[in-house]
Amino acid sequence: PSPVVRDNARFNQFGGSLGGPLWKNKLFAFFSYETLRNNSQTVSTGWFETPQFEATAGPANSIARQFLSFPGVAPKVTQVISLTCAQAGLPSTQCHDVPGGLDLGSPLKTPLGTSDPTFGQPGTPFGIGGGFDGVPDAMDVETVGPNIVIDKQYNGRMDYDPSSKDAITFSIYWTPVENHSFNGQRVQDYYNHFSTADAVSGIYTHTFTPTLLNEARFGYSGWYWNEITSNPQLAFGLPDANITNGGVGFANFGPPGPSVFNQKTYNGRDILTKVQGSHYLKFGADISRALFLDTAPWGAIPTYNFRNLWDFANDAPY
Repeated sequence: PSPVVRDNARFNQFGGSLGGPLWKNKLFAFFSYETLRNNSQTVSTGWFETPQFEATAGPANSIARQFLSFPGVAPKVTQVISLTCAQAGLPSTQCHDVPGGLDLGSPLKTPLGTSDPTFGQPGTPFGIGGGFDGVPDAMDVETVGPNIVIDKQYNGRMDYDPSSKDAITFSIYWTPVENHSFNGQRVQDYYNHFSTADAVSGIYTHTFTPTLLNEARFGYSGWYWNEITSNPQLAFGLPDANITNGGVGFANFGPPGPSVFNQKTYNGRDILTKVQGSHYLKFGADISRALFLDTAPWGAIPTYNFRNLWDFANDAPY
């Protein structure tokens, strides 16, 4: 039987509220708080380049070297899955089984930007770069990464009755949400997402006479985030690199593109109500303004496609 494995996922939800008079028959206040916290893990499997490949491939002045030496946060490798070339669907002319993974060839010795000449040749349809060197280049691994979600909501309200003819109410909601996880599986993919939704409203009611009443309202609501400022550890200046290598498909290099979301709505209204016999007469104004200040910086990040690891290491996309 399989050994018992502890599940470290943790889920908590709690909150509370407090309210009451601050000044007898004049001022009342209320506050509440609620939070949801989910701390779990995400398990994934996939093909990755080996430490040997990362240490030797990509000249110092190449873009590939910037990817391979990026000082980010990597998901934890829990096990290396021992797959052979045959299990990966690769012939012996294309792949060799070696300790630590699969030998798919070796780096090119040609200038940067030069494509792998062995690609598409008989026996090496996916290319082997400079030829086999007995060094593992690819490994199939299982990884574990955090998936942390923290949702919070604060609500406050205050009611003030300065006189028998006046009533003032103010309320606020503030809801920050944060998420920390891998949006992918590479060191460039550890992502922090912070978003905030908030709403503020106020009402002032004044009674002039039993038949004449004025109500003034104002309100604001918004929802926003900025994934550039929340991820200073990521190199959004690097492109997205997609590698295909026959039966061995590698996860993309490059951080997922950030987004900036900022939407706000303002509203103000003043209504004067007059009761005249069996008629209600209303006068006033209602003004709203909506702002959509979203941007899509991810649209400025180019994507380059490479036929194999050796074209990627040599900055030679197709």
